[in-house]
Amino acid sequence: WGIDAQKRQAVGECGEFLAEYGREGQGRSSPEKMIDEIADVLVMMNQLAMIYGENEVRERIAFKVNRVKNKLGL
Repeated sequence: WGIDAQKRQAVGECGEFLAEYGREGQGRSSPEKMIDEIADVLVMMNQLAMIYGENEVRERIAFKVNRVKNKLGL
């Protein structure tokens, strides 16, 4: 597959999610279809994290979650 191919695939999966999300807003989707598209995007995001650095991504997630917690006073 290769890194460049996986990056392009990630873009495609995000596009498919957005298209399904749009259909949901029009009443032309289902929970099962949304779950499938969410799963595809999450799989691709995990692959991108492997490509760009899993530890760095985890650190940024923790930082951002903590920032939201602080804004919420938690």
